[in-house]
Amino acid sequence: MKQYRSLITYTAVSLFVLVFGIVYTHFGFGVTSPYMSYAFVPTALIALFFALTHGVKAVKKPIGYSAMTLAFFAASLTLYCLIKGIFAIAGAYSNYDVMLLYTAIFFGGVSVGCYLSQYTKHLQ
Repeated sequence: MKQYRSLITYTAVSLFVLVFGIVYTHFGFGVTSPYMSYAFVPTALIALFFALTHGVKAVKKPIGYSAMTLAFFAASLTLYCLIKGIFAIAGAYSNYDVMLLYTAIFFGGVSVGCYLSQYTKHLQ
């Protein structure tokens, strides 16, 4: 069960955000934005990565800092989509969505770096 933990977690978060978007659209009388409609995609893609690479021994799963920064990346990108969608529906502007986008880009880069470092052998 431990090997499925990341897959289950990212799938559950993706489904929650999808249901949140559907409920928001329903009670918002159909007013929505593409950011709100597709906010579930970042976590769904990460869940798809875990699902596709589950049986492949050559592909290492993110562990330690790599897994942590991947979670930060997914959270900040999903929150960016939700906040951007809410501001787009309201017709407002704020710097919060831009800061979340920069945060997502930062953690995405750090996550890729940490993940690739798992493949290197440290000489000591």
